[in-house]
Amino acid sequence: MIAKAIDGASVVELCKLGDSTIVAEADKVYNKKGADKTPKGIAHPTTVSINQHICGFAPLESDTVNGPTKLVKGDVVKLMAGAHIDGYAVLSGETCVALGRHSAADLLAASSSVRARLSR
Repeated sequence: MIAKAIDGASVVELCKLGDSTIVAEADKVYNKKGADKTPKGIAHPTTVSINQHICGFAPLESDTVNGPTKLVKGDVVKLMAGAHIDGYAVLSGETCVALGRHSAADLLAASSSVRARLSR
């Protein structure tokens, strides 16, 4: 999801991507059938909070106020999602900055620059 948090990305689409990824990855493990089937899936819906939103921002497509929200280059983006297997949940979060549409070389150069500044 971090790689998709770029200028122009739809918050609704990022939330859908996170949820569908959790379901797809959970389907790959603990695949017993019948009575032995292990419950698994989404424990916390994917949220994409931008700038001043603290957490829990997951607009619906039908939301006429927040639904069409798009990321803008430079936005501080807080991503959070949670999955569970048999009721044992794990939540994960990450904060990143929405980037413009750059090449991989530009991104590597930027990360190298940041690493150099942090190691001072």
